[in-house]
Amino acid sequence: MNRYKIVVIAVFLILASIVAIAAIQIKTVNSYSISGYGLYETPYRGGVLISLETLSLSNIQSSNISIPSAVYYANSSYYIKIASYTPNQVNTTTFPIATVYNNSFAVINTLYINITELPKQTNMTFAQLISRIHSNITILNGLNVVSWKFFDNFTIAYPSKNGITYVSIGVNKTVVITPEKVYVFKNESISEVYPTKYGYVVITGIQLPSSNKVIPLITSSNVTNISLVDKWHIVIKNYEGSTIVGNYLLVSNKSTTLLLNLLNGNIIYELPFGGNVIYNSSIIINNVLYGVIGNIYVKLYLNNGSYNKILLPNITSPSEVQFINNSYVLVSGLYTSSTTTSGFSTLPTSEVGLDILYVNGTIAYSNLSTPTKTFVFPISVVYSSAYLYKLSIQFNFESFNTQVDVLSMQNLVPPATTTTSTTTSTSTVSSTTTSSTSTTTSTSTISTTSSTTTSTTTSSTSTTTTSTTTSTSTVSSTTTSSTSTTSTTSISTVTPSSSTSTSHPTSFPTTIVIVAIIIIAIIAIAVVLLLRR
Repeated sequence: MNRYKIVVIAVFLILASIVAIAAIQIKTVNSYSISGYGLYETPYRGGVLISLETLSLSNIQSSNISIPSAVYYANSSYYIKIASYTPNQVNTTTFPIATVYNNSFAVINTLYINITELPKQTNMTFAQLISRIHSNITILNGLNVVSWKFFDNFTIAYPSKNGITYVSIGVNKTVVITPEKVYVFKNESISEVYPTKYGYVVITGIQLPSSNKVIPLITSSNVTNISLVDKWHIVIKNYEGSTIVGNYLLVSNKSTTLLLNLLNGNIIYELPFGGNVIYNSSIIINNVLYGVIGNIYVKLYLNNGSYNKILLPNITSPSEVQFINNSYVLVSGLYTSSTTTSGFSTLPTSEVGLDILYVNGTIAYSNLSTPTKTFVFPISVVYSSAYLYKLSIQFNFESFNTQVDVLSMQNLVPPATTTTSTTTSTSTVSSTTTSSTSTTTSTSTISTTSSTTTSTTTSSTSTTTTSTTTSTSTVSSTTTSSTSTTSTTSISTVTPSSSTSTSHPTSFPTTIVIVAIIIIAIIAIAVVLLLRR
């Protein structure tokens, strides 16, 4: 072997060692097994809040089904139960989900749904479904429960800088009770609410006439209204998702993504691809927007509209996007593929994917968690204070257990090179102003117009009962609703008036909850029938 070959081999060995050092390594540092069917996890106070249903054979008594639930807190060292929920009547399932504002302030929204008629859900109207849902809202200060209230109707709460905002969904209207004001939306259901410094961004799209059946209502709405209340709104077809990032609103449908000026609703850039956008899935660093749109990681230069995009290898639909120290982005979610099972046609299967990228787009780690032969099914992965928390469900034919794996990430070394991908300039869409009316002009893709909004004032009273039987509280306030008419173009916008200052952005997707509670209830019924055989 000559000296040249020795030098070449030495160089390759050095490069290989550098790559090995730079690669992110995942190591399990702790594991917990909690009794129950894991539903959801969210980062909180250096760990995670875990929602689960305690479904087992003991929940089944003759023909009656009662499914309690609980919320746990887990970190790298221990886990504890924060709250538990017991059905207030038979044939009822409870569905808790935590919404976090910061490390000291969170709420747990628990829905109680009567599942007696769910096997016949295709014949159930929305009014019938709503009548079967009640809510319990638990307020957390740190890890302590400081208060909780029981609502007779379908009510969701989320924390914000100025306090608690309540979203109450009724048959023919939805009421949003903010710390400052009450808004009523007739024949619409709220899917998301974003408090911003300019006012409340409200997203509606599910129509609520009682004659409609449940199934059409819980599928993607054909037309979605997105508005900064009393100022501007857009109408978008086949809405996929949105998020607030800086002074912008990023919104997408299946084929297009728009970046809007949050103050006035003007379209700044249009990207020729779409997909699911979840809350907090974007960040702005040095006038560059980094974000996840469907299974695409995009780097958008705000000064000229050019962008790079990278396909995420193990993500079909993101469920969690987290930016770590402005250096890394963690994307977890479902990866859906098709498989052929003996005796069955091709069936879709879902696995949990995890991609960790450097902010510039270089993929540092990619992994796909698949169900095991021991009936362990991964459902989610989130990051909190230097650790990953992987949630899996294990079924032992008598009950469910939720496995929590605490994982450390090692060798988080910045990349030596940057990614190279095709950069394309986006097109800037300018707004045109017409007369100050509420009628919009129809075009094939995008139309913009000026409009003034009209508001009416009514009164609304919502009665709540605390968890104790000795006291009650009543919420009443002046209600203001904003109305305007638009055509059903692909996207249309209405220009704003003045702005107001409100709280820090946060949101709670109530539409997702509607879908989730039905899916969970159906799963519960299916499991119960299986266990009875």
